[in-house]
Amino acid sequence: MSQLDFFVETIKEAKKIVVLTGSGISVASGIPDFRSKEGVYQERPEYVLSYTYFQQYPKEFYDFLFESLYHPEAKPNIAHKILAAWEETGKAVTIITQNIDGLHQQAGSSNVVPFHGDIRTASCMNHSCSSTYTIEQLVEKRKISDDFYLCTQCQKGLIKPDVVLYEECGEWMNSNKFQSLTKKIKEADVLMVLGTTLIVYPFASLVEAKLSNIPMLVINNTHLQQESLPNTHAIHDDICKVLTRIQEETLTN
Repeated sequence: MSQLDFFVETIKEAKKIVVLTGSGISVASGIPDFRSKEGVYQERPEYVLSYTYFQQYPKEFYDFLFESLYHPEAKPNIAHKILAAWEETGKAVTIITQNIDGLHQQAGSSNVVPFHGDIRTASCMNHSCSSTYTIEQLVEKRKISDDFYLCTQCQKGLIKPDVVLYEECGEWMNSNKFQSLTKKIKEADVLMVLGTTLIVYPFASLVEAKLSNIPMLVINNTHLQQESLPNTHAIHDDICKVLTRIQEETLTN
């Protein structure tokens, strides 16, 4: 049995699927990935996305965000749509994503965990205010004001995108919520890894929750260190192409 055939049979039989996704799944939507040879981190250092940098240089932080991380033209691609379509067949699909683009939700997936947050919204950091904004509102504020990153309501709080920056601990990283994710992985029929290098922790440690009798299916352009885990199967190819083949074979067989 080929790897593709094994993937097809595994997905066809699975009732509970947990999918870990990274920036590689959104490349076909026009969003460059982070850590490939052409990724944005080859151009800019990661400290720009740190909490310290945001507090000290909010304007420069937003300049980088709008230049490299905000892609309003991006739409869900076939890979996002196929994962959403699996739900329509009655499968319980949980997507835990490193991505902040919201494309899984736009594609129609109903159970998405934005592990690193969501760029589409932002919040005032003044705890006595906590006003919220959409990214579109920030775009408009930026057009007319140099200090657009200050809250309009309280006039003093910094407006921070609802994404997890370096030096921060996001809501899904606290002990209880993280354990709820590892519980889902332990209860799954299959764990999939799509388009992530699995080098950023604690996200990368999620795969360690997989039981040895449960298969992990990896679709990635590059090899992962975690492919040495028991019962791990990998196809190193384009995610959209492989998922399309899987979907076609699943529907016809």
